[in-house]
Amino acid sequence: MLRVPQLDTDAVRLLNTSSDPIIEFQKIYGDFYVAGYRVGAVNDTMISGKLANKTFFDAKRAVAEGKVAWAKVHKSINELSASASNEGLIRVDAFDSLMDFHSTFSVQTDDDIVRMGDVAAKNKQRAMTIAARATETLWKDFSLGYEDTVYQDVVDHLCDRGLVTELLLAPFATLREYQYLLARRRINMR
Repeated sequence: MLRVPQLDTDAVRLLNTSSDPIIEFQKIYGDFYVAGYRVGAVNDTMISGKLANKTFFDAKRAVAEGKVAWAKVHKSINELSASASNEGLIRVDAFDSLMDFHSTFSVQTDDDIVRMGDVAAKNKQRAMTIAARATETLWKDFSLGYEDTVYQDVVDHLCDRGLVTELLLAPFATLREYQYLLARRRINMR
């Protein structure tokens, strides 16, 4: 960070005038502030699958023999049943934050298998150029170079273009201005 984060005037007023400044502050502003941004781009392709297999087998066999005086009786019963089912699902998720590209679908047919290969191959090509594309966009559209300061009015545009990949959140309790105002208030209340 090239400049120290500061509370806005409404936050300072709230900390100075509220009967319970910490609770009131947390209700409005939460526990964290955005202390920094990681600017760049994201590209990802994920192909996942799951398989469910269910098998059922049932066999019965009975043999009965008997002798009645001069006759011999033989009875045999055989039953066999079987059942099996396989259910599978392949899912494709691919995106590129710079191109606002997002593709999600399930593979169910041969055409979907071909489509899966095409989407993965094209997104891989985009991934191979993502650093150059992000740098070009930052320079051409925002006049930003390596480690430049980014101000709040530009951040919204960076987010809209898919160029903010991470936020660095820091607790307000570690902010010197926040600590100073609460300490000054405690001293004034004595």
